Amino acid sequence: MANKEKTADGTILFFGHGYIAAPNLPEKHTLSEQIQTMVDSLALPYTCVQAGISGETSLDSKRRLEWAMESYEVDIILIEAGRNDLKANIPLIATEETLENMILQIKKAYPSVPIYLLSTPINTTMGLLYHKLAQKHQISLIPCLTETPEINISNSKMVKEQVWKVLEKVLHSNT
Repeated sequence: MANKEKTADGTILFFGHGYIAAPNLPEKHTLSEQIQTMVDSLALPYTCVQAGISGETSLDSKRRLEWAMESYEVDIILIEAGRNDLKANIPLIATEETLENMILQIKKAYPSVPIYLLSTPINTTMGLLYHKLAQKHQISLIPCLTETPEINISNSKMVKEQVWKVLEKVLHSNT
């Protein structure tokens, strides 16, 4: 196993694609950078790590997950994966299985680390899937993603605000 990178602070791992990778945005508008700015403004002892790759399917993400977990000591993990599966015509059952395997893999490696699943609204196909997985595995769901796949600065800020509402409470309670 590789040596894990440990920051002096706690590590928040942003893993997946879409808003986490934010391919068309300046770096300062990626979700991890926006959250890092909020963390720094409150002098909270956390470092945000962006481990997103745009365009990948949930299976691609699952293949990278072991690398990410071997590379960093993680205190909190946020996952955004699966939405590209719809574009790739991957059956929903296959996406569910892959996401479930990812959640179980994280729980096995980090049993006490909080997992947050970024979700589309509950009234969407993917939103229902994320909700089902969150309930089944007792992980937190942040329904912050827009139904539109467009990743722009305006949508990115909205996602950041929804994620920050949840993370801020967690980060303050851990310090």
